[in-house]
Amino acid sequence: MTMKTNQVDQKTGKSNRIKFAFYHFLMLIVAIMAAMTLATCIDPDVIDPDENGENNGGGGGNAGKRIKTMVHSSGEGPVRFEYSYNSDGTTKQVDAYDAASKLVMRDVITCNPDGTWNKLEQTDLAYSGTVLVLNHTYDANKKPLSINGKTYLSGTEVGTTTFSFTFQNGRKVSQKQTVTAMGVLAQQINTEFQYDANGRRTKTISTPSVGTKVEYTRSAYNSDGTLKTITVSGGQSFTITFTWEEGKSTVNMDDIWGW
Repeated sequence: MTMKTNQVDQKTGKSNRIKFAFYHFLMLIVAIMAAMTLATCIDPDVIDPDENGENNGGGGGNAGKRIKTMVHSSGEGPVRFEYSYNSDGTTKQVDAYDAASKLVMRDVITCNPDGTWNKLEQTDLAYSGTVLVLNHTYDANKKPLSINGKTYLSGTEVGTTTFSFTFQNGRKVSQKQTVTAMGVLAQQINTEFQYDANGRRTKTISTPSVGTKVEYTRSAYNSDGTLKTITVSGGQSFTITFTWEEGKSTVNMDDIWGW
C-alpha cells in the first residue's frame, strides 16, 4: 500500500512540476514570441521597397543595415537580445540575456534553400528548461502564412503555439497567436498593425483573451531611418531600444516582429 501510494505521489509530483514549469514558461512565450521572435525570413529578391515603404533593411532599417541588439528597460526576464548572422546574411541565432547579463534563452534558426526560415528552436536555459520548436509556412509571395509549434519539457510535449498572419499590399495588418497548455487553451492574442502614409509602421495593438491590452508605439528613429525606440504601454510600461550594424540581411524585420 505504501509503495503504491509513493508511486502515485511521485507521478503526481512530476505532473505538478511539469505544469508549474510550463505555466511559468507560458508567460515568457506569450511575452517574447508576441514581441520578438515571430521569426520568418524573406527572400531579398521579393522585397519591394515601394510597396513596403522601406528598403531591404526592413523593420525600420535601411539597405546595408541589420538589427544587432534589442534591449528592454523592464528589467524582468530576458532584457537583451543579440542577433548573429551567417556569411550569406541569413539570421543564425538570437541570444537572450537577463539583467545580470546571463544567457537565459537561445533561438537557433534553420533556413530553407531559398533563404526563408524553416524551423526555429527556442531553448529556455534558465527558467524552466523547455524547448519550443516552430515550423513556418509561406504564401506564394513568400510572406509568412502561419507558424506552428510545440513546447517540450524533458522531451514531453506540454503545449502548442500557433500564429496566423494577414497581409495587405505587402504589409502585415493582423496577427493571431494561440497558446495551449496541457491540452487546454491558455491564451489567445489578436494583434493589429497601423502604418503612416509612407507605409512606415507606427503602432501595434495586441489584445489578449486573458490579461491587459498592450500598445507598442514606434516613438523614435535614427537619422539613417533605422528604428531607435518603441514605447510599450499596458500592463507594464517600458521601452525597447535598438542598435544596428552594417551587413547583409535576408530578413524584413517587420514580417518578423510582432509590434
